[in-house]
Amino acid sequence: MIKLRSYQEDLIKKLRKSLKENNEVVAVLPTGGGKTFTFSFIVKSAWEKGRKILILTDRTELLTQAGGALKAVGLQPVHVEAGKNPNLSGSLFVGMSETVKRRMTKPDYQEWLSKMDIIIVDECHKRSFTKLFQYKRPDARLIGFTATPTRIGKNDQLGETYSDIVVGVEIKYLVENGFLAKPNYYGVKADLEGVRMKAGDYNQDEVANRFSQSKLYAGVYKNWKQNTPGTKTLIFSSNVNNSKEIVEEFRSHGCQ
Repeated sequence: MIKLRSYQEDLIKKLRKSLKENNEVVAVLPTGGGKTFTFSFIVKSAWEKGRKILILTDRTELLTQAGGALKAVGLQPVHVEAGKNPNLSGSLFVGMSETVKRRMTKPDYQEWLSKMDIIIVDECHKRSFTKLFQYKRPDARLIGFTATPTRIGKNDQLGETYSDIVVGVEIKYLVENGFLAKPNYYGVKADLEGVRMKAGDYNQDEVANRFSQSKLYAGVYKNWKQNTPGTKTLIFSSNVNNSKEIVEEFRSHGCQ
């Protein structure tokens, strides 16, 4: 059985205290701090008390991540995802936000969501969940988890949905106490002047085109070989085409 770390337990205590006075609360924990496992323990406690719970995520990998964490604490959620017709009579659900939004045109899904006692939103700083909250009961609890409790732009700020925020430890604490490795980081200059914004972030396709034009990816292998040779490495790219460029560069140097 997985046990919570002390700072995760402290965050849950703060959250429960806030929920005594607020129905909509944001909980903040840095990336790598274990947000998914933290809210999984909250879900387990609530589910054992007979509550109906929905966990919302906006990407398939986060959906899998949430399901895995729930299984680790002994729970089996019903998945609401594209191409499936789940049994809505259950009491614990994990749903992709876009799939749930598309199904809100159906009365049975509207009724289903209105029956939830607790809605947990992973990566709540994103705006993809907001339209769903109109179907929430006024007395239902809404708990958003994020590492970055900010939104770019003037419309639909977190404060318009949530009435309180509880903050856990910072990255510095996690590094100093051995929960995260001390980072070494390197970078190159990237000129993003003129790249448009989309949904509060740089347009991925325009960033990808800019990177390709300036040949930023042409030096990835060289920099990797110079700074971190032979290490297991995870590389993020702007889109699929850029990821193929990186793969081709590494393969050209004999990497598989």
